[in-house]
Amino acid sequence: SFKGSDKELLKSLNCIKEINGKIKVTNAGILLFGKKPEKFYGMNYITIARYPGIELGSKYLDIKDFYGTLFDIIDNVSSYIKEHIEERSEVIEGEIARRVMPQYPYYAIRELITNAIVHRNYNIRGSRIIIRIFKDRIEFNSPGSLPADITPKNIISSQYSRNPVIADVLHRARYIEKMGEGWD
Repeated sequence: SFKGSDKELLKSLNCIKEINGKIKVTNAGILLFGKKPEKFYGMNYITIARYPGIELGSKYLDIKDFYGTLFDIIDNVSSYIKEHIEERSEVIEGEIARRVMPQYPYYAIRELITNAIVHRNYNIRGSRIIIRIFKDRIEFNSPGSLPADITPKNIISSQYSRNPVIADVLHRARYIEKMGEGWD
């Protein structure tokens, strides 16, 4: 629970700042809480393409764009992927109810979506996050290269936050842990 006005809350989250007596909304504030963030960040959306097989091609089962605040995008993309991945159910010895086993663990899907959003380079204005769902895998592509001092060799052990305000707010809302550990 939060105490205080919306203005005080947004200021404490570094989503608004007072400059020369005027309140200015930060870029993170627009992306996290704006009514239509895509008006300011035209490529702030995620496109998901579902393919019928295991190869990239011009035939899609579905292609869909997800707009809104970063919270909306995470929630809606997460729900969409959950609806479109395969599940199997099995009886486990000693358990009465069948256990549903998704093709990919739901926590891993959520982690990949939030990582794509938190670590995206929002200065790249000509691209968006693209997720491709194939029969045998899911590919995530988020604009931007590896951030400062992160290499393919140290990516598992090093931590860097390209968007610390976004990471902090998503952490406070319990969308991420903000430990920089990710999932190996």
